[in-house]
Amino acid sequence: MTTCCTLLLALSMLGASESQPMNLLLNPDFSQVTKAGQIKHWTLYAKGQSIQTVTDADGELPKNCTTAMQIKIQANNGKQGSLAQKLRDLPPEKKLKLTAQVKATRHNIASLQVKLKAAGKEINRISSAYNTTQWKTLELIIPTANADELSIQLRFSQDDKAQDQTIWLTDLNLVDITE
Repeated sequence: MTTCCTLLLALSMLGASESQPMNLLLNPDFSQVTKAGQIKHWTLYAKGQSIQTVTDADGELPKNCTTAMQIKIQANNGKQGSLAQKLRDLPPEKKLKLTAQVKATRHNIASLQVKLKAAGKEINRISSAYNTTQWKTLELIIPTANADELSIQLRFSQDDKAQDQTIWLTDLNLVDITE
């Protein structure tokens, strides 16, 4: 996986059409699952919370989305949790765009966050607006500068206001928009 991001960025520059740039995220629709039931390429940093992939059986997902990640906040841990994917070996000086559809049963408990690292040290952190109770597109523009690692995260509260709430995440896209 160490050269995966470099390869994906190179392929996106060569073969992606103008209308559909290549998504640099692995398993962005959460459909790939291990034999143990873990969602491939994503890590949940939260104790006592429930996570699962849901389908659009009730027609409640945004248009053109067939699956979503559902996180149920069951435990009050008093701090932030996250669902994250790390991309390594980034080529320098790129401009990336991250978009996702997010909603929750309570306002302002989830947002997107990107952490950029160079040689193991965090050099930048960028956060989006917070969720609403309706599907909302959250977006971040990410200048990679000299970062060699990028952590894409859905950050969420795990305090008493968030306990017993549910968050949904779908339609994740990370694309190179370098001109």
